[in-house]
Amino acid sequence: MSLFVVVAVGASAIAGGCANGRADHDAGRRFPDAVGADAFEAACVPACTDGFICIDGSCREGGDTDGDGIPTSTDCDDFDFAIGRTAERTCDGACGTGVERCTDGVWSECDAPTTCDCEAGAPPRMVSCAMCGQQRQICVGGHWMDDGACMAGSCTPGTIEMGAPCGNCGVQARECQPDCTWGAWACSEEGECARGTVEPETQACGLCGTGTQTRMRTCGSDCRWGSTTAWSTCSGESVECTPGAMETDTQGCGNCGTGRHSRTRSCDAASCRWGAWSSFGACSGGGACAPGETRACSNGDPCGVERCSGSCTWGGCEPRDAGGCLRIRPGTSGPAGNNYRCCPLSGSDQGWQFCLPGCSWSPDCAATTAC
Repeated sequence: MSLFVVVAVGASAIAGGCANGRADHDAGRRFPDAVGADAFEAACVPACTDGFICIDGSCREGGDTDGDGIPTSTDCDDFDFAIGRTAERTCDGACGTGVERCTDGVWSECDAPTTCDCEAGAPPRMVSCAMCGQQRQICVGGHWMDDGACMAGSCTPGTIEMGAPCGNCGVQARECQPDCTWGAWACSEEGECARGTVEPETQACGLCGTGTQTRMRTCGSDCRWGSTTAWSTCSGESVECTPGAMETDTQGCGNCGTGRHSRTRSCDAASCRWGAWSSFGACSGGGACAPGETRACSNGDPCGVERCSGSCTWGGCEPRDAGGCLRIRPGTSGPAGNNYRCCPLSGSDQGWQFCLPGCSWSPDCAATTAC
């Protein structure tokens, strides 16, 4: 008759609990009581492909009834998640008990002793027993008899013992080594994040990507990320202009600043910043002259000039020198020397004075009847 070695579970693991209602040492494992493919497939999106089944949200090789991640073909007991690729069990032989050992799902023959009888005075012998143990036997009345208990190791190879919760919804676990000693505790079956952790994600937005918007996700009580929120409203944009926009700057120019010329700049599509100003274009309009500027009289009077006024317009022909005179009488076209002015004679008579070639009035007052 065969007997599997029972796995010991720590008291802290038994006392603890988890969201699925199982004890902590069972947390996150699939059990054969969830009957049918749907019991496994429901947790995997998308569904697992042919040859794989869903175990705790992951697609694993098919035939893994106990959900320990080891397929049936290499699992020494596919109905016990605590037994994996190695195990041992006691077995009965014709002359006593022995041990059967499993490696990658293949069980060895029972190594129970094959000889039952002995001769009086035969020295004691050692036979195999559970957990890498040795059983001392002595010859009593011509038959081998156990002498004391099996001198066994600490555990059955391949046995997995679950302990206290750890890490991100994980559980401490240790495995019995081939020499029947326990390996080190290690945190297993952890989730992907720590409960309550908030993970933000930020991206550029708005004109030229100068703003920011954020979305986030929160780690749930099962140590798995929840759904990501929608992107927040874009904020913090910092732009000078809209790509493609043009701006014109017009300034006064020319005499008296009454003319106009302009320059332009455009908005850079990559940075939403204004580019450099262009050069000013040609001046359009403006006064006819600069204040104080002079030029020859339009009628060619050699003694006169035209002066530019404060409003940047040309005045009429006037004497070039203070106290001087014009050679051509205003309103006429000449000839030079036809300009005169009235001057007093004796009594109430008046004569006239002509503008001399030196651009000064004649000192003589000539009698006339026309003045």
